[in-house]
Amino acid sequence: MLADLGALKYVLPALDDIKNGLLIEDTGKYLFEHIMNVFMFSQPQVRLSALLHDVGKAKVYEKYKNFNGSQEMANIIIESNLGEEGLGYSKKIVERVKNVVFGVDFNKYGFESAKNIRKFIIENNENIELIIALRNAIIKDKKGAIGKHFGLNRIYYIYNNMLKTKAPMRISDLKINGNDIIERFKDVNVKKLSDLLNKILIIVAGKPYMNNKETLLILVGKHINKKKSIYKEN
Repeated sequence: MLADLGALKYVLPALDDIKNGLLIEDTGKYLFEHIMNVFMFSQPQVRLSALLHDVGKAKVYEKYKNFNGSQEMANIIIESNLGEEGLGYSKKIVERVKNVVFGVDFNKYGFESAKNIRKFIIENNENIELIIALRNAIIKDKKGAIGKHFGLNRIYYIYNNMLKTKAPMRISDLKINGNDIIERFKDVNVKKLSDLLNKILIIVAGKPYMNNKETLLILVGKHINKKKSIYKEN
């Protein structure tokens, strides 16, 4: 309705630019039609991201006739349309939309390893369900059914398995913290504690049975000794 009334340019200029463009999506539909379909298929909590998930691609294609740099462009457009200069959404919501849009193409071709997928889930643990939901909506418009995509199914399977096995997804889920490491390893480089815990988290996410204090400290010790120049105080 906003588009038909000519008011879209005052609300979401990025979408107005797409509506007035002639870019054809890989489904053979105009990009604006694809975006509206994805919006319609999306759950309420992901619809804002659905509206803006292809804005970066549209802008760079208009300029360069390819999609190189579309993610960087999307961040700029989302900020300008939703942030202080646009609709005035909170920084938290703007960042959430950016993260969901950025993550939606991960494992698009299904080539990522299980380790990389777990790492992606950990890095996007706050938004992973939104990313999955948006990807489902995109696939539904492109293929006519939800779930017919190996790359997405692989993410969904690994994520559900992590939930089922209670695999840690945040540093706070680990059975140790920085103080435990400092107490055990007196010469540890405290500036590298966060990095060290992140590496341990990625390993244990695939082996949740290791998430107990003593096993984790042994694992930490191996990492410290393996890379002494990084993890030990000089």
